[in-house]
Amino acid sequence: MVQYFHKAEKIKAYMSDGADDNLSLKWGRAHGGANRTLFLSKFGLNVSNLITAEQVHGSHVAVVGAKERGMGSENKDWIKKCDGLITSEREVILGVETADCAPILFWEDKKGIIGIAHSGWRGTVKNIAQQMVNKIVQLGGNVKNIQVEIGPHIGKCCFEIKKDVADEFINWPKALSCVGTKKYLDLTAVIKSQLIQCGVNKRRILSSKHCTAHEQNFYSYRRQGVDLDGAMLSVIMMI
Repeated sequence: MVQYFHKAEKIKAYMSDGADDNLSLKWGRAHGGANRTLFLSKFGLNVSNLITAEQVHGSHVAVVGAKERGMGSENKDWIKKCDGLITSEREVILGVETADCAPILFWEDKKGIIGIAHSGWRGTVKNIAQQMVNKIVQLGGNVKNIQVEIGPHIGKCCFEIKKDVADEFINWPKALSCVGTKKYLDLTAVIKSQLIQCGVNKRRILSSKHCTAHEQNFYSYRRQGVDLDGAMLSVIMMI
């Protein structure tokens, strides 16, 4: 288990790992709904308050609240065609599932706005991080008050890419590296750069050093391929 914003008394935010079993509604032979109930209950959270996104590798962000509670919590009635969720309401749990893509968690700590995004390489190219920041500001937040945590995802050590993907990141040359004839992508570096470009203070951006592909206690599409049998769930809630 990974805890986000661990010094924040007003925030509960966590990520599951392999020890929590499969928490995905998309991946794995076993349905992740029941495991979500068990995982959230460890922290005094109720799965009926959880909202998740469909996750289509896009950049659409939805603002949700109490009336959407339960959507995508245990079944696939999630928020459609969406990869980011934002709320200004308390006791509303936002969640995304990942298995190498980056979960990005946002907290505007003065206005009281939280958000969560699923950002794989496609969502990163489409700059979902900036879309999240823009939406928080539209809701009355101040970019100077936004804290961001980038959760465990595939690291630059393991994220080998082909030329077509590398070409998508031509504007971030420092995020690309070569080892022999192989090309690698530093997803963290791109996301951080995007956040800083839209005004987030770099000192208020934290990123996990865990690599989901390298470390066996995480689900990883890159490592497991067709044998992938689940995914992690990241959640955030204001209390």
